Amino acid sequence: METNWQVLFLDGLFLLLAAGIGLWFKAWLREQHEVIDRRLRVLDVHQKTLELLSARLQSACSMLEQLVDGQNPPPSQTTRTGRTTRTERDSYEQARTLLSRGLSPSEVARKLGLGQAEVETLGRMMRRGE
Repeated sequence: METNWQVLFLDGLFLLLAAGIGLWFKAWLREQHEVIDRRLRVLDVHQKTLELLSARLQSACSMLEQLVDGQNPPPSQTTRTGRTTRTERDSYEQARTLLSRGLSPSEVARKLGLGQAEVETLGRMMRRGE
């Protein structure tokens, strides 16, 4: 009789051990799933950034190809003397001011009608000069 209780007790302990291992494995799988989800979100952000960069590079490449082929002459940014006009200098000065106030390059480009690449270049030049 005493042996039956011992066997039942050991069986119960093994069942508890198996249930504990099962619960631990389930928690471990959930954690791994969350890690994979986080990595996928980061990769999605990187993919979107690369798509934007690719679009910008493609537009720059097509513009350069047009210039090389002579299809579309570049817009005149200089006067006949080779100097930039006063309004362009004022635009660049306003861009520097707005960038120093903390506005993003895309906002500055939209407000002043400049290209985003120009504004980003101005921002990089400002950071290097500091």
